Amino acid sequence: MKWVFRLNYFFLSNVSPILAIKFSYFKAFNKKIDLSNPITLNEKINWLKLNSYEHDDLIIQCADKVKVRSYIEKIEPKILNELYGVWDNPNDIDWALLPSKFVLKMNHGAGYNLVCTNKEKLDINNSISQIEKWMKHDFWKYSSEMQYKKINKKILIEKFIEPEIGTVPNDYKIYCFHGKAHYIMSCEERSSDKTKFYYFDTNGDLIPFSDDSKEAIKSKQKINLPNNFKQMLAISEKLSKPFKFVRVDLYSENNKIYFGELTFSPGAGLDTDRLEEVDYIFGSLLNLD
Repeated sequence: MKWVFRLNYFFLSNVSPILAIKFSYFKAFNKKIDLSNPITLNEKINWLKLNSYEHDDLIIQCADKVKVRSYIEKIEPKILNELYGVWDNPNDIDWALLPSKFVLKMNHGAGYNLVCTNKEKLDINNSISQIEKWMKHDFWKYSSEMQYKKINKKILIEKFIEPEIGTVPNDYKIYCFHGKAHYIMSCEERSSDKTKFYYFDTNGDLIPFSDDSKEAIKSKQKINLPNNFKQMLAISEKLSKPFKFVRVDLYSENNKIYFGELTFSPGAGLDTDRLEEVDYIFGSLLNLD
């Protein structure tokens, strides 16, 4: 019945984003959202979706995976990954010119990714068909993430970041509030169906903000951040300076930092994986005034 929920949400978002948010929040958490006095990060993200994101030109630019590059170029150009091209139509892509490994993304939402690690095994016709479906999606209508509403849909292809260990690089998501980095979430073993999520404070110490972190602390498992994590924190603070809240997503491989994306509404403000006590802690760091 998941498709029924998505269809209902799609129509609700068109008619009334606030009703769509109330509906989806209740379905996710089995309780009403308090938009008049939001406290948790999930609640405050939904407040921002309704009251800020659609009208903030810089957030709209930085939510666009193509246009955000010009923002990064002005502040920290060395972390930009190599860009192979930008297209309006998948049929215009010259696949023969692409390297054996690459990452294809859509610019207007989340989850529109094609990771190619061997072009010889890639079914190009199926890939084009999938991209055409993505091009028809108005992502904001399925999530009420209004920062995506005005984005002109594009396809971009970037260099595949080769990991030192495993098949995909670890992802470091830095939670920044009012231009200051507070916590880091490390996403490891992402090539498996059992991705691990570990939280660290800005000293690089593991903290019990997820079940994986708690288990690692209990078993005295050693989980390390990259040696350049302090540099990653400094970069994230520069990038997050204009925003009340943003999660700065970075990669680090072979001691080089790469930009991933700027995420303004993690989990669309419906993140049921975030521990409840952590949702309150994060929420206390975000001032909506």
